[in-house]
Amino acid sequence: QFLDIGGLGLNMFVAVYLANNINTEWQVTFHYFNIAMAVMILILFCQYLFVKADNNDKQAFLIILGIEFILIIVGLIIGYPVGIYFCISGYIVGFILPLFLKGMFKTERVNFPHLVERVSLIVIIAFGEAIVNLTSYFNSKTPLVYAAFLFLSLVLMFASYVVLSDKLIDHHQISKGFVLMYSHIAIVVAIFLSTVAILYLQVHDINKTFLFFLIIFSMALYYFSLAINQVREVLFKSFSTRSQFRS
Repeated sequence: QFLDIGGLGLNMFVAVYLANNINTEWQVTFHYFNIAMAVMILILFCQYLFVKADNNDKQAFLIILGIEFILIIVGLIIGYPVGIYFCISGYIVGFILPLFLKGMFKTERVNFPHLVERVSLIVIIAFGEAIVNLTSYFNSKTPLVYAAFLFLSLVLMFASYVVLSDKLIDHHQISKGFVLMYSHIAIVVAIFLSTVAILYLQVHDINKTFLFFLIIFSMALYYFSLAINQVREVLFKSFSTRSQFRS
């Protein structure tokens, strides 16, 4: 428990450090960003390393975090611009490798209701960021109907998330949580893309056609990711029903 709380505190400190050292010059931000990420990954690695557990889940996380950490450190040592490819490779490994090691994870170790709660908090934060950025439309220069339409669109997105991913999902299903986690990554990305598109609608010399397709893509990605969770649940129930019938 102390190790978890201490690690969380250190990660919060690193996150604040990172937030205060990000700028538009990626060559400068490259070092600050990847140093911060390397420290966070190292903290997580130590948390899993010293936890009192001897199971495949622990080994899988140590493998993933270890490879990701090494690639980022190599990228930092090489430096920008070549090192950036090693760092990106590390993040890709951290994102994809769990799919190849999913056999090492056990469904009985996953607290699915807790996992739903955690990923929902991330989505709520993303929507909060979108609302904050949307406030720039509520001024004397923007027609109230236009601002209200954008706000209503965002509200409908959030309402659909609450209904599909909170109310209708089976919180007590037996699952490793891979579908839920990866779909929520796509959901957060879609929300951020929508936010960026909404912000750039105010720029006069922007390519409106590109913004139109960006909005369509982000909406499609958002609702497709929401639907995946429901399809996964239907498939799971069907599989369970067939298994019971055969037995």
